[in-house]
Amino acid sequence: MAHVNVDSSKYKRVHGKGPRGFGCWAFQIQDEVFTFIAVYGKAKRLATRKARQLGVSYLQTLS
Repeated sequence: MAHVNVDSSKYKRVHGKGPRGFGCWAFQIQDEVFTFIAVYGKAKRLATRKARQLGVSYLQTLS
């Protein structure tokens, strides 16, 4: 599995803009929530890597 779809639509709807910058970012992968303290781009890469390890092709950025 190569591609993981990252959905940030809920985050955008709540905050009125896309996710960016440094912080504690939470991602939902199936029924679990994973957090990463980093700039959003790196946190997204780490979450994508975790999703691949779990064999999942979809994750969501939480608000």
